[in-house]
Amino acid sequence: MADEKENKEEFKHINIKVVGQDKSSIMFKVLRSAPLKKLMTVYCDRLNFNIRELRFLYDGSRIQDNDTPTSLEMEDDPAEIDVVKEADGGACA
Repeated sequence: MADEKENKEEFKHINIKVVGQDKSSIMFKVLRSAPLKKLMTVYCDRLNFNIRELRFLYDGSRIQDNDTPTSLEMEDDPAEIDVVKEADGGACA
């Protein structure tokens, strides 16, 4: 029974709100088992960004390409992902 419940969870969707630094947002509906790399790629394509120039964060932690809503334990509907520009920094001498 537990395996059957887990399989059903795998095919459930979650709404995810992706919020940029300018506070604009785009809503996505994704499978809980889907890698978030696809969402990040679609977001960048829509807004004409290079994915290497952005950082996607959930609860303050950077999202990795193979992370899924399930692996990040996203519960809110919609869950919220923040997007910030990758900062190139250096140490002050």
